[in-house]
Amino acid sequence: MGPDHSPSHPPVKDITVQTIRVAIVDDVPEIREVLNLYVESLSGLELVGEAINGAEALELVARTEPDVVLMDLQMPVLDGIEATVALRESYPELTVIALTTFVDHYYVTGALRAGVHGYLLKNSSPSQVDTAIRAALEGRTLIDRRALASLVASMNAADYPQGDPWAQLSEDEQSIVKLVCWGKTDQEIADQLDSSLPSMKRQLNSIYNTLGINTRLQILVEAGRYNFPIFD
Repeated sequence: MGPDHSPSHPPVKDITVQTIRVAIVDDVPEIREVLNLYVESLSGLELVGEAINGAEALELVARTEPDVVLMDLQMPVLDGIEATVALRESYPELTVIALTTFVDHYYVTGALRAGVHGYLLKNSSPSQVDTAIRAALEGRTLIDRRALASLVASMNAADYPQGDPWAQLSEDEQSIVKLVCWGKTDQEIADQLDSSLPSMKRQLNSIYNTLGINTRLQILVEAGRYNFPIFD
Protein backbone atom coordinates (compact mmCIF):
# COMPACT_ATOMS: atom_id res chain seq x y z
CA MET A 1 0.00 0.00 0.00
CA GLY A 2 1.96 3.00 -1.23
CA PRO A 3 1.36 6.63 -0.29
CA ASP A 4 -1.44 8.35 -2.20
CA HIS A 5 -2.31 11.97 -1.54
CA SER A 6 -5.53 12.13 -3.58
CA PRO A 7 -8.74 12.71 -1.55
CA SER A 8 -10.92 9.65 -1.20
CA HIS A 9 -12.91 7.55 1.21
CA PRO A 10 -12.36 3.87 1.99
CA PRO A 11 -13.72 1.65 -0.78
CA VAL A 12 -16.39 -0.81 0.24
CA LYS A 13 -14.66 -4.15 0.74
CA ASP A 14 -16.05 -7.64 0.33
CA ILE A 15 -15.64 -8.56 3.98
CA THR A 16 -17.49 -11.84 3.50
CA VAL A 17 -14.47 -13.44 1.81
CA GLN A 18 -11.55 -11.32 2.98
CA THR A 19 -9.67 -11.50 6.25
CA ILE A 20 -9.63 -8.03 7.81
CA ARG A 21 -6.12 -6.98 8.82
CA VAL A 22 -6.15 -4.99 12.07
CA ALA A 23 -3.46 -2.88 13.75
CA ILE A 24 -3.69 -1.72 17.38
CA VAL A 25 -2.25 1.61 18.58
CA ASP A 26 -2.30 2.31 22.33
CA ASP A 27 0.34 3.29 24.88
CA VAL A 28 -1.12 1.14 27.68
CA PRO A 29 0.10 -2.49 27.56
CA GLU A 30 -3.01 -3.83 29.31
CA ILE A 31 -5.29 -2.19 26.74
CA ARG A 32 -3.25 -3.59 23.86
CA GLU A 33 -3.48 -7.04 25.44
CA VAL A 34 -7.27 -6.81 25.77
CA LEU A 35 -7.68 -5.60 22.18
CA ASN A 36 -5.35 -8.34 21.02
CA LEU A 37 -7.65 -10.89 22.67
CA TYR A 38 -10.68 -9.19 21.08
CA VAL A 39 -9.20 -9.45 17.60
CA GLU A 40 -8.11 -13.07 18.10
CA SER A 41 -11.58 -14.02 19.32
CA LEU A 42 -13.45 -12.48 16.39
CA SER A 43 -13.94 -14.44 13.19
CA GLY A 44 -12.43 -12.95 10.06
CA LEU A 45 -10.00 -10.59 11.83
CA GLU A 46 -6.21 -10.86 11.84
CA LEU A 47 -3.89 -8.85 14.08
CA VAL A 48 -0.93 -7.58 12.02
CA GLY A 49 0.85 -5.52 14.66
CA GLU A 50 0.82 -3.14 17.61
CA ALA A 51 2.23 0.34 18.22
CA ILE A 52 2.59 2.35 21.43
CA ASN A 53 2.24 5.86 19.96
CA GLY A 54 1.30 7.70 16.79
CA ALA A 55 4.85 7.83 15.44
CA GLU A 56 5.16 4.05 15.70
CA ALA A 57 1.72 3.76 14.10
CA LEU A 58 2.97 5.46 10.93
CA GLU A 59 5.82 2.96 10.68
CA LEU A 60 3.53 0.04 11.50
CA VAL A 61 1.03 0.91 8.77
CA ALA A 62 3.78 1.34 6.18
CA ARG A 63 5.24 -2.04 7.12
CA THR A 64 2.12 -4.19 7.62
CA GLU A 65 -0.55 -2.60 5.37
CA PRO A 66 -3.58 -3.11 7.66
CA ASP A 67 -7.17 -2.57 6.57
CA VAL A 68 -8.16 -1.07 9.93
CA VAL A 69 -6.32 0.77 12.70
CA LEU A 70 -7.79 0.87 16.22
CA MET A 71 -6.38 4.20 17.40
CA ASP A 72 -6.02 5.55 20.92
CA LEU A 73 -6.18 9.36 21.04
CA GLN A 74 -4.01 10.48 23.95
CA MET A 75 -0.48 9.10 23.58
CA PRO A 76 3.09 10.40 23.94
CA VAL A 77 5.37 11.42 21.05
CA LEU A 78 2.51 11.74 18.52
CA ASP A 79 -1.11 11.59 19.62
CA GLY A 80 -3.87 9.69 17.87
CA ILE A 81 -5.47 12.73 16.25
CA GLU A 82 -2.19 13.87 14.67
CA ALA A 83 -1.39 10.32 13.63
CA THR A 84 -4.81 9.94 12.01
CA VAL A 85 -4.30 13.12 9.99
CA ALA A 86 -0.95 11.84 8.74
CA LEU A 87 -2.31 8.38 7.93
CA ARG A 88 -5.36 9.71 6.11
CA GLU A 89 -3.15 11.97 3.99
CA SER A 90 -0.83 9.14 2.97
CA TYR A 91 -3.34 6.26 2.91
CA PRO A 92 -6.83 7.62 2.15
CA GLU A 93 -8.16 4.07 1.75
CA LEU A 94 -7.15 3.16 5.32
CA THR A 95 -9.91 2.84 7.91
CA VAL A 96 -9.15 4.39 11.32
CA ILE A 97 -11.42 3.84 14.32
CA ALA A 98 -10.84 5.90 17.47
CA LEU A 99 -10.85 3.78 20.62
CA THR A 100 -10.52 6.00 23.66
CA THR A 101 -11.73 6.84 27.16
CA PHE A 102 -12.67 10.41 26.25
CA VAL A 103 -16.14 11.71 25.39
CA ASP A 104 -15.25 15.40 25.70
CA HIS A 105 -16.26 17.23 22.52
CA TYR A 106 -12.67 18.43 22.06
CA TYR A 107 -11.52 14.87 21.41
CA VAL A 108 -14.65 13.82 19.53
CA THR A 109 -14.55 16.80 17.17
CA GLY A 110 -10.78 16.56 16.75
CA ALA A 111 -10.94 12.88 15.87
CA LEU A 112 -13.81 13.33 13.41
CA ARG A 113 -12.10 16.23 11.68
CA ALA A 114 -8.89 14.19 11.51
CA GLY A 115 -10.80 11.58 9.53
CA VAL A 116 -11.70 8.64 11.78
CA HIS A 117 -14.44 6.32 10.54
CA GLY A 118 -15.79 5.38 13.95
CA TYR A 119 -15.53 6.48 17.58
CA LEU A 120 -15.69 3.90 20.38
CA LEU A 121 -14.91 3.91 24.08
CA LYS A 122 -12.44 1.46 25.58
CA ASN A 123 -15.16 -0.31 27.56
CA SER A 124 -16.77 -1.42 24.29
CA SER A 125 -17.45 -5.13 24.01
CA PRO A 126 -15.78 -7.36 21.41
CA SER A 127 -19.02 -7.44 19.42
CA GLN A 128 -19.19 -3.62 19.42
CA VAL A 129 -15.63 -3.40 18.13
CA ASP A 130 -16.41 -6.01 15.48
CA THR A 131 -19.57 -4.15 14.45
CA ALA A 132 -17.71 -0.84 14.16
CA ILE A 133 -14.97 -2.38 12.02
CA ARG A 134 -17.40 -4.04 9.64
CA ALA A 135 -19.65 -0.98 9.49
CA ALA A 136 -16.72 1.22 8.48
CA LEU A 137 -15.60 -1.20 5.79
CA GLU A 138 -19.16 -1.31 4.44
CA GLY A 139 -19.25 2.48 4.13
CA ARG A 140 -21.17 3.10 7.35
CA THR A 141 -20.08 4.72 10.61
CA LEU A 142 -20.55 3.96 14.29
CA ILE A 143 -20.03 6.52 17.03
CA ASP A 144 -20.56 5.84 20.73
CA ARG A 145 -23.81 7.42 21.94
CA ARG A 146 -22.03 9.27 24.78
CA ALA A 147 -19.52 10.77 22.37
CA LEU A 148 -22.35 11.69 20.01
CA ALA A 149 -24.27 13.38 22.84
CA SER A 150 -21.17 15.42 23.72
CA LEU A 151 -20.73 16.41 20.09
CA VAL A 152 -24.36 17.49 19.71
CA ALA A 153 -24.22 19.50 22.95
CA SER A 154 -21.12 21.36 21.78
CA MET A 155 -22.76 22.13 18.44
CA ASN A 156 -25.87 23.48 20.14
CA ALA A 157 -23.74 25.77 22.30
CA ALA A 158 -21.60 27.10 19.44
CA ASP A 159 -22.28 30.02 17.14
CA TYR A 160 -22.72 28.99 13.53
CA PRO A 161 -19.69 29.90 11.38
CA GLN A 162 -19.94 32.26 8.45
CA GLY A 163 -20.75 31.00 4.97
CA ASP A 164 -23.33 28.68 3.49
CA PRO A 165 -21.69 25.52 2.11
CA TRP A 166 -25.14 23.91 1.84
CA ALA A 167 -25.97 26.30 -0.99
CA GLN A 168 -22.81 25.19 -2.83
CA LEU A 169 -24.10 21.63 -3.08
CA SER A 170 -26.31 20.43 -5.91
CA GLU A 171 -29.77 19.07 -5.12
CA ASP A 172 -28.53 15.49 -5.52
CA GLU A 173 -25.52 16.22 -3.30
CA GLN A 174 -27.80 17.68 -0.64
CA SER A 175 -29.86 14.48 -0.77
CA ILE A 176 -26.70 12.41 -0.32
CA VAL A 177 -25.65 14.50 2.69
CA LYS A 178 -29.04 13.92 4.31
CA LEU A 179 -28.89 10.17 3.70
CA VAL A 180 -25.32 9.94 5.04
CA CYS A 181 -26.46 11.73 8.21
CA TRP A 182 -29.34 9.26 8.48
CA GLY A 183 -26.82 6.39 8.50
CA LYS A 184 -27.50 4.97 5.04
CA THR A 185 -24.80 2.89 3.33
CA ASP A 186 -23.34 3.84 -0.05
CA GLN A 187 -25.42 1.17 -1.78
CA GLU A 188 -28.62 2.22 0.02
CA ILE A 189 -28.03 5.83 -1.02
CA ALA A 190 -27.43 4.84 -4.64
CA ASP A 191 -30.60 2.74 -4.65
CA GLN A 192 -32.70 5.49 -3.09
CA LEU A 193 -31.45 8.05 -5.63
CA ASP A 194 -31.88 5.56 -8.49
CA SER A 195 -28.18 5.97 -9.29
CA SER A 196 -25.29 3.61 -9.90
CA LEU A 197 -22.87 3.06 -7.03
CA PRO A 198 -19.87 4.52 -8.95
CA SER A 199 -21.89 7.62 -9.84
CA MET A 200 -22.98 8.09 -6.23
CA LYS A 201 -19.38 7.75 -5.03
CA ARG A 202 -18.25 10.41 -7.52
CA GLN A 203 -20.89 12.74 -6.09
CA LEU A 204 -19.78 11.88 -2.56
CA ASN A 205 -16.20 12.78 -3.43
CA SER A 206 -17.49 16.04 -4.92
CA ILE A 207 -19.19 16.75 -1.57
CA TYR A 208 -15.92 16.04 0.23
CA ASN A 209 -14.10 18.49 -2.04
CA THR A 210 -16.74 21.20 -1.58
CA LEU A 211 -16.75 20.87 2.21
CA GLY A 212 -12.98 20.37 2.49
CA ILE A 213 -13.33 16.98 4.21
CA ASN A 214 -12.68 13.33 3.40
CA THR A 215 -14.92 11.04 5.49
CA ARG A 216 -18.60 10.41 6.09
CA LEU A 217 -18.31 11.24 9.79
CA GLN A 218 -16.95 14.66 8.87
CA ILE A 219 -20.17 15.26 6.94
CA LEU A 220 -21.99 14.82 10.25
CA VAL A 221 -19.68 17.36 11.90
CA GLU A 222 -20.21 19.91 9.12
CA ALA A 223 -23.97 19.32 9.18
CA GLY A 224 -23.96 20.28 12.86
CA ARG A 225 -21.58 23.23 12.45
CA TYR A 226 -23.62 24.83 9.68
CA ASN A 227 -27.06 23.61 10.76
CA PHE A 228 -27.74 21.77 7.50
CA PRO A 229 -31.49 21.11 7.05
CA ILE A 230 -31.05 17.34 7.07
CA PHE A 231 -34.56 16.64 8.38
CA ASP A 232 -36.43 18.88 5.93
